Amino acid sequence: MVIILKLGGSIITDKSKPMKIRYNVIERIAKEVREFINKNEDKLVIIHGGGSIGHYLVWKLRVKEEGWPPLKYSIIAHEMLKLSSIIANAFIKEGIPSIVIPPHAIFSLGENLVIKYGAQTINIIKGYLDRNIIPILYGDAVIYEKGNTKFEILSGDDIAWLLASVLGARKLLFATSVDGVYDKHPKEKDAKLIKELNLRSIKFNEKTVSSKNNGKYYDVTGGMMNKLKAGMKYINSLKDTEILIFNGLIEGNIYKALIDKPIRYTQVKIKFE
Repeated sequence: MVIILKLGGSIITDKSKPMKIRYNVIERIAKEVREFINKNEDKLVIIHGGGSIGHYLVWKLRVKEEGWPPLKYSIIAHEMLKLSSIIANAFIKEGIPSIVIPPHAIFSLGENLVIKYGAQTINIIKGYLDRNIIPILYGDAVIYEKGNTKFEILSGDDIAWLLASVLGARKLLFATSVDGVYDKHPKEKDAKLIKELNLRSIKFNEKTVSSKNNGKYYDVTGGMMNKLKAGMKYINSLKDTEILIFNGLIEGNIYKALIDKPIRYTQVKIKFE
């Protein structure tokens, strides 16, 4: 069976410091992945975010305001590939066969930002899995086939939901910098972790997500909102997939999530009310 592990940009980089990579965290994650694959037969796909690399460069280079000049697009694509190669090298150092698959080479975005890809794309990923090599993908800038901008961002979250759907993943794991989804900003003193969230009950507003949980309504904002929103396209194909959002900065959590050991998390379910 396949497990999709999405590593948030906020855990592999320090988002408060431009271009700051957390090498120690990446090395620790590689060790936890090695421990998992040494004891389990599940196939693993790794996807990661851009963190203080991709997001910072898009802002610094002002590519959206300028319509994605080709040279600036190339800089972003190259720097994201370098970040992904750092992760792959950490895996290889731990004896884990891995290969970086640049999303800009296999995906594009069409009308309404729908992800476009061919059957060969999925066959390539399956081919590596069949040969016990971990594919590593990431949030990237890809060709945009509509409009005048030429390129657009394809987030790692979108790729994670898509691959979980088309590969029939047993698990979809989102390793973030917080313990899961909270009923308000997690830094607020009275913020409470939501243990279970039904994706079918969610309503998306411009800046928040509203949903009913055990008779109470709550709002989710920011990156967590976008993470949940990305999954709505696959709501009918992932009802048998275990979906967890948890803190990947806590040592051992990634390994525990992979092998079903107890940790703090939000479980995202897809069920009819």
